[in-house]
Amino acid sequence: MQRQLELTKAALKRKRATRPRGQRIPESEAQVQHAIIERLTLAGYVVISTSRVRRGVRCECGRFNVPSGGDGVTKGCPDLFITHVNWPPSMWIGIEVKGSHTPVSDEQRAMIQQERYFVARDQDTADRLLREAETAILGKSHGRTLVGS
Repeated sequence: MQRQLELTKAALKRKRATRPRGQRIPESEAQVQHAIIERLTLAGYVVISTSRVRRGVRCECGRFNVPSGGDGVTKGCPDLFITHVNWPPSMWIGIEVKGSHTPVSDEQRAMIQQERYFVARDQDTADRLLREAETAILGKSHGRTLVGS
C-alpha cells in the first residue's frame, strides 16, 4: 500500500510539472458545446445543435486518428440555436461554440460583425451573452438562474 501511495504522489508531481499552476487546460469545441447545452437545458431553455460530433477513425497503422475539418454544416451557421417557451414564437438566439484555441472562420467573423450571433468559448460566457440579449430584447431573463452561474 505504501508503494502505491508513493507511485501516486510521483504521478501527481509529474502532472503538475507539465502544467504550471493556474494555467487552463485547453478544451475542445465538443467539450465546450456539451457543457453549454447541459447548463442551458437545466436552466429551462430549448437548445438545438446544428453540428455533429464525428467519431474518430482508425488509421492503417492502428493508431487512433480523429478526422479534422468541418462536418458538412453550412458555413456561417451557428452551432446552437436557443429558445425558451416564454419567448415570442419564432424567436431564436444563435451561439457559435469555439474551443479554447479554435479559430474563427471568415464566414463566422462576418456574421459576428453583423451581430447575427455570439461566440462562446465557455459555458459562463454563453450564459451571460444569452441573458444579456434576452434582457435587451424582452426586458427580462426567462431561464432559471443556476447556482455557480
